[in-house]
Amino acid sequence: MLRLLNEPTAAAVAYGLDSAAEGLYAVYDLGGGTFDISILRLSRGVFEVVATGGGTALGGGDFGRRIVAWALAGAGLAPAGTDPLATDALGPHDLRALLEEARRAKEALSQETATTFEVQLSDATRVSLPLGRERVESLVRDLVDRTLVATRRALSRGKNCWIIWRQSAMSGSPAAWISRGIGWRCIRQGHERPLDVMT
Repeated sequence: MLRLLNEPTAAAVAYGLDSAAEGLYAVYDLGGGTFDISILRLSRGVFEVVATGGGTALGGGDFGRRIVAWALAGAGLAPAGTDPLATDALGPHDLRALLEEARRAKEALSQETATTFEVQLSDATRVSLPLGRERVESLVRDLVDRTLVATRRALSRGKNCWIIWRQSAMSGSPAAWISRGIGWRCIRQGHERPLDVMT
């Protein structure tokens, strides 16, 4: 073992930034159970952590649960806004199937504007609902806004930085939602480049 790297630094190295231009980089990491934003300074091939933020109680799983709650309400199986993890009406197999379908739907909406949320539950109940990208955006807008609060706070300590996104658990179109929320104030003036999405 040569050295231990913290997660944002490891992400930056994996993306090849240790050989990139010197400067400040923001690593936006929305994983399955947590959200992290880190501002890194690259100088002579070495990363220094300038600022960190995020939340341990916010992650991609929250986005999937919002979709499941919407589907259960739309199928008349639960009141609107019911947390699928807090209801006794679903067995573990059905809950897992619904969460897996939410993940599949998010991934489909990365490429398409609409898909069908479709699951057959263990009691033979079939849930089949059209789901569009705009609907998902409306379901999770407040969750995205929560990530933006921490992101803006970290960016205030790391002006003129590039952005790196990791969206492993939040597929769909999060980069577009977040870029609208931030307004890309952190992209280097005169050196804009396309959004890089890490998966």
